[in-house]
Formats: sequence, structure tokens, C-alpha cells
Amino acid sequence: MHAAFISHFGDSSVIQIKTIEPQAPIGGEVQIKITSAGLNRADILYREGRHYMRPATFPARIGYEGAGIVTAVGPETQAAIGERVALFPCGFDVTTQGALAQTVTVPYAQTISTPAHISDHDAGAYWMMYLTASGALLPYVKKDATVAISAASSSVGMAAIATCRALGAFPIALTTQIETKWDALLAAGAHEVLDIRASDLAKQLKAIDVAFCAVSGPVINSYTKALKPGGRIIQYGLLDASPWTPHVGLMIGKHIALEYFNIVQLLENPMQLAETIAFIQTHIGKALPIHMHQTFPLNDLVRAMEVMEANRHVGKIVILP
Repeated sequence: MHAAFISHFGDSSVIQIKTIEPQAPIGGEVQIKITSAGLNRADILYREGRHYMRPATFPARIGYEGAGIVTAVGPETQAAIGERVALFPCGFDVTTQGALAQTVTVPYAQTISTPAHISDHDAGAYWMMYLTASGALLPYVKKDATVAISAASSSVGMAAIATCRALGAFPIALTTQIETKWDALLAAGAHEVLDIRASDLAKQLKAIDVAFCAVSGPVINSYTKALKPGGRIIQYGLLDASPWTPHVGLMIGKHIALEYFNIVQLLENPMQLAETIAFIQTHIGKALPIHMHQTFPLNDLVRAMEVMEANRHVGKIVILP
């Protein structure tokens, strides 16, 4: 079978597609034929050595998200051949069983059943984006809340727009490419679309309840000014690593909370995880659509990464092994 590896940290040239033998499952494990694997910004950061999860050795497999069909079951494992399952993003050993591959072998406990109405083509495309967006927003976004969403055309940004709409909230989409992405973001459910680079962004945002931020940097101060007293900034990405000086006095005076979020936190909180999964399983493919930008075969992974890094996509990039 074929699997993607990185030989060291770097740009897309470090990607190698190798032919290897699939690993036989042991107790508690299943072998899965991957039918689709979502490409995520985390995969780019992992490849570059900038992700909080880093491989211990090289060459290392790559790929945080995928879904497929169980083809082999280890001893004393309560799974069935032919069962359709998805991987919990970040819940398995990416270094040895990265999902950008034709086959993975993972603990059955780190999988989740794929709903019957979701196709194999789409099954590997939504858990990372909705576990991130819905997992972060569900505890804080109430009906009629106003939520600012940066990197709104990314898969997580689109998932955040849909999550807000499903909760009866008003998502404001922020992007650097307002001319080319305006229509797509409004069609996806954005209440309003704004240029995140605007010097008067805080004034345009008016009064918001939550900022869901993939960017960081100086834009945090615009959120701080626009947030209502008691508002919250949820930081889940670092697209802008430039230094900035926070308005700490204003944050204290307005009781603004700054929270950092990643999926690992969610996996370690069984109650919040169960609530998030139930929300996604109830609404996926309905109120929570799967916005697909483009699919690529595994041997075109380098090109798929280049499309993501160009930041011109809207929605999910998916690899079909």
C-alpha cells in the first residue's frame, strides 16, 4: 500500500509517497482502508515542524484526519469487517499511522462510526473542522450571539459559520480576500463579510460576543475593542506570529477572556467531547454541510498542499487514496 511520509521538516518537497506493508492489527486495533482523508493546516505545520505535535523520528507518516472501511480486526476487538468508521483527529499515532495513506491501523477506541447518509467520499472530510469549530463554540455561543470568525473561508472557518447558524447565532466572516470570497462566504451563511486588514475593523465589528480566531497577532486588539463586556476570544491557530502588545487594561476592564483551544483538550474532556459528537452527528450533512473545495489523488499530495498554502481555497481539500 502507499503512504505519505516526510523525511525531515521543510516545504512540500520533503513529501514522499512510499510503498510499504500495512501493519496487522493487534488486540484492540482495526485496520482501515482509507476512502478519503481531509487535508488540514495542521498537516502543513507538522510538515514544517511548527505544530505542537511533532514526530519523534524520521521518516514519519503524515495525516491527522481520515475515514474508511474496516478490513481487519485484532483479537478481542468489538469491531466488524466492513464497518464504516472515521478516525478521531489527533487521537492516534500520526508518526506511524498517518491518515494520508491507503491503509491505517489504529485503536478501535479512536474511531467513530460514519453515519449512513454520509458518503465514503465525504466521510474523511469533516471531523477535524467540526470538532474544532463546534467543540470550541458550543460552550459559549448562544442564540442571537454575534461571532467574529477569522480565516472564514478555511474548512474550520466554514464549519464555524455553520455551527453558529445551527445555534441561531450571527457569524461575521473575516478574510483577507474579500473580493474573491465575498459571495462564497455569504452563501455559506455568513451574516456579514469584512476585511480583517481594515484599519477600522473594531468599528466595523461594532459589538460582538465571541471572536473565533485562527490568526493571532495585532487583530486580537481589534477584537478586544469590539467585544461586549464579558466577551471571549477563542484562539485556535497562529497564522500571524508577529509580535503584538495586548490591551491588557481594556481586557481586564471589560472582563474579556482569552482562551486557547485545540482538539486534544476536547479529547481529554469526555463530557464536552460527547456533547460535541452528538451535535455533529445530529446535524452533519444537514445544518452542518461539508463544503468541498477540491479533491486530489494521494500521488498529487504536494499539489494539494500548494493549493492550501496559496490560501485561495474555500472549504475542504480532500485526498482520495
